[in-house]
Amino acid sequence: MNNISYDDIKLFVTVYESRSYTISAVKHNTSQPTVSRKIKQLEDHLQQKLFYYKNNIIWPTDFAQSLYESCHSTFKNLDDIISHLTAQTEAQEYSGTVRIQLPVIISKYIISPQIPYLLRKYPKLDLQIIYSNLSPHFFIFVEFEQ
Repeated sequence: MNNISYDDIKLFVTVYESRSYTISAVKHNTSQPTVSRKIKQLEDHLQQKLFYYKNNIIWPTDFAQSLYESCHSTFKNLDDIISHLTAQTEAQEYSGTVRIQLPVIISKYIISPQIPYLLRKYPKLDLQIIYSNLSPHFFIFVEFEQ
């Protein structure tokens, strides 16, 4: 193994948190022998033992504890960055006018409770809602700006 991959470290984190190769295999959609082999390759690359067995339970070594703390905070920061960028991208992608004509009862119980969430997620939307009980039908007209 020449390089440590992101997936290998994520697998290590899962094994560390679950203390189980079998649970980790399920979470990563792979087999238990594959998890075992990947952890062994990681140990060989790092030249450090990561886990040991005691009473049929996987326990992390001190090195694994330190590695986990570093990886976990790094992944948390990376996940936060990706979530932030994804939210920015989504919010930037949707802009324009959305006009909706609804019966009052549908609006009150289904649509209106979702409006604040929608507008926070897509602040560039111009939402126009027409409440009417005159027609049993409703329509949605969407016009996106280019």
